[in-house]
This record gives sequence, C-alpha cells and structure tokens, in this order.
Amino acid sequence: MFPHRELEYMIYVWLFLIIIVFGFIALYNTQNGKDFIDFLRFCIKGSQKGFSFYELRFLWRFNSYTNEKAHFFSSASSLDFCIKIIQEQLDRNSKTKNLDKAQNLLTKLYNYRTKFALELMQNQYQITTTHDIEKRQVCMLLAPKVGSLYIRCEEVLNDCVKFVMFDSSARKASKHNWNGDSVQIYFWRRHDAGYFYVSKVLQGKAIMNGFELYIAHSNELRRTQQRKSIRAACKFDGVLFPIRPKTQFDDLYENNGGIKCIVKNISEDGAMIYVKGKAEKGVNIKLQFKIQEKQVVMCGYIVRFIYDEKANTSKIHFNCTKITEQNRNNILSFVYDIAGNRESDIKEILSKNEDDNVPIANDLKDIDTSKLDTIENIEKFMEDRLL
Repeated sequence: MFPHRELEYMIYVWLFLIIIVFGFIALYNTQNGKDFIDFLRFCIKGSQKGFSFYELRFLWRFNSYTNEKAHFFSSASSLDFCIKIIQEQLDRNSKTKNLDKAQNLLTKLYNYRTKFALELMQNQYQITTTHDIEKRQVCMLLAPKVGSLYIRCEEVLNDCVKFVMFDSSARKASKHNWNGDSVQIYFWRRHDAGYFYVSKVLQGKAIMNGFELYIAHSNELRRTQQRKSIRAACKFDGVLFPIRPKTQFDDLYENNGGIKCIVKNISEDGAMIYVKGKAEKGVNIKLQFKIQEKQVVMCGYIVRFIYDEKANTSKIHFNCTKITEQNRNNILSFVYDIAGNRESDIKEILSKNEDDNVPIANDLKDIDTSKLDTIENIEKFMEDRLL
C-alpha cells in the first residue's frame, strides 16, 4: 500500500515541476515575462555584488534606457551611464537632503566598477616572461654589494634585457664589477600589478652620462602586489601642505600657502606628483587640486620619490589614507571619464575586454539625460525606497 502512495506522490511532484517549467517558458515568450525574468536576474546578480533590493529597483529604472537589462553588471557602458545620471543630478543639486544616500549608492557603483575594470585588465595585461617587459619600464634593482638602484628598460634583446641608469644610480653602479652577479628586480607594470624576478648580469659598462646593464631573461616572473585601484593620466595644478607628525588630517580646501606641484596621474588611493626640490620619504601631506572646478582634497604620505638632480625636481608617489566619499567619487568620475570629455585609455581597454555575450549597448552619448527623472523625483524615490 505504501509503495503506491509514494509513487502517487512522485507523480504529483513531477507534474508540478513540469507545470512550473512550461509556465516559465510561456511567460518568457511574452514581453512582460521577459522583462520580469530579466529583472529577477538583475536583482540576483546585484544582490551578490552588495546592492540592496531598493537600490537595485532604483538602478533598474535607468538601466532600462541602455537596452542591456540583466547584463548591466557585465557592461562598463551601462555602469557608466547610471553613474553619470546620478552624478549629474547631484551636481545640479549639491544640497539635496538625500546627498548621503546618493553618495553611498555612487560609492557602491564605483567599487564594483573598479573591481570589474581590474579583472578585465588583469586578463589582458598579465605577463610571465621578461621578453614582454615594455621599453622605458622603470624598475628597482637590488644587488647585495651595491644596494638599490633605479634602472630603466632601454631594449629587449634575444638573450637579455638592456637596462640604463643615470645620475646617482649610474655613479654607484660604475664603481662595481657586475659580470655574473645575481640581482633582484622589481617593477610596477602600467594597468597591471607589481612583478619580481631574479636573474644574472651578463655585462655592465659605462656610457656617456650613464651606465648600462645587460641582464639575462627570466621566464619566472612572480606577480606580487596587485593593483587595488585604477589610475588615470592627468595634469592638474595642485598644492601640497606638509603636515607635522601627530597632527590630525582635515579635508578643508586651503586658499593660501602650500607648495605648488603638478599632479600627473591620479586614483582614489594615491597620485604621482612632481614638485621642485628634494622630497622626503614618509612625510605626511595634504594634497589639493581641482577637477573640472570641483575642489578635491586628499590626505596621506609620501611612499617613495625619485629625485632628478639636474632639474632639482622630485617625482613623488603619494599614498592617500584619508579622503571623503564625495572627493573619492569626484576622482573616480574623472578616472572613468563619466562625463565623456576626454580620450580614455581605460575605456578602450574595457571595451576590448567586455563579455562577448553582452548585447551591444545603445550609443549612450545620444541619450538626453536632461529628459530623464528630475532630482525631485529621484529624491522622492530614494526617500521612499532607500531607507
């Protein structure tokens, strides 16, 4: 008797599953059904990325303009489009009562945007051999008997890499017999990560105003620190303010004083700066500049620097340890060229690496964002939904 009941129960279960499957098939064959299923997929993927259901409903409204539906999280252009709309609304209404909520949503979008970009760049740029080192790549060489030297890749030859050095590094190198020495070499690769390898010096010789090293190739590059942020080239007039030890950082934009500098590249967690004179490693500084008339303040310290004696100029690598959410988002807006005001190598890289299964996006530049929801409507929606 019981086996018959179990069989009857299994038949009902299978019938229920078949009805569900065919129901979804029928639903997907209607436009409303497709939209509903796309929305579910969008929400499932978005929740895995850390967005709340109410934030996802908010983003879905703008995502519908891109014609990419559930592929939103696999498309840089769709992400940038939603970021652009939110940023434009905030720029027009900087005193909105929902500023904190909007900035928080922007931060989440930028965090995912950065993770997305880093993964794509890693796939394209990772290398495993010194045959792929780019010309003019700056490296740090460590030799037991000499110490640390800055060297630059001059040429990649068949059996070795020719490096060149100048100034104090060249003077230090010229006093040593390099042939056969084992050396360690570190370098940061643009748009990628840090690399390290060990090799032998085949030859070292003095040249006019410098010194050359011929170092054997290695097929055992070790990838060390990976980038946690995306950097973009720039040229901003900035001002540095050295900060005494134990003095608290602040994010106030100063109108007087400071040391004039040039900011040559920028990211959310650091910058490369040129300044007159010789810098000092470890000094706490406040850096301020403007991006499209928006004031930006970053606080941190000098990680390292390269001093050019002839030009009396220091190339400073600055690490940011304190920055407001709004300043960070303003920097990222420039890095990803959300406004579309300049040629961006970051965008070119991402467009080459996006998922081939993602439908081609609309030309988002042709969409008149002024005709979308006004800030009042967005405020009301966020107030109702993003609590």
